Amino acid sequence: MPTLPILDRGVVVLAGIGMAAGAAMALAGILSVPKPVAAIIPPLPPAAAVHGQPATQPLAEPGEAVRRPPFSQSRRPPPPKPVVPPPPVLIPAPDLQVTGIIAGVSNGIATGMDKRVQKPFRLRTGDALGEWRVEAITRTSLRLRHEGQVQDFPLVIPPPITPAPPPR
Repeated sequence: MPTLPILDRGVVVLAGIGMAAGAAMALAGILSVPKPVAAIIPPLPPAAAVHGQPATQPLAEPGEAVRRPPFSQSRRPPPPKPVVPPPPVLIPAPDLQVTGIIAGVSNGIATGMDKRVQKPFRLRTGDALGEWRVEAITRTSLRLRHEGQVQDFPLVIPPPITPAPPPR
């Protein structure tokens, strides 16, 4: 067997001494820990017996998981019912008789009589009459709008004036 150089022999000796010291320290640490002492736990009281019922009850009938699989749609709660908004309150349209219209390209003026209050009116495009707003004035009609309701009032043309009969 070949001999090791002196330097290598010193390294091997130091490594051996280090391992022996480490093992001695680990053994001393293990032996110095006190052994655990067993605590005395009092026994549990006996369970109260229930007369007429078995100790355990099954949560479901046998075969229930086959008849009603746990993750099927039939086991889900029904979806919540959608909230239906209340129907809009219908505001009665005014009772108008349109007797005159001046219509322009983008706006106009309408005149006439409000039959409910027996008063004349004059409205421009965009004016409000109660809760109704004038949406459009055309050559032949007046259009009022309230939310989703639309009411058209046609131009009433008075009958022609008949001449009086000649005196006798």
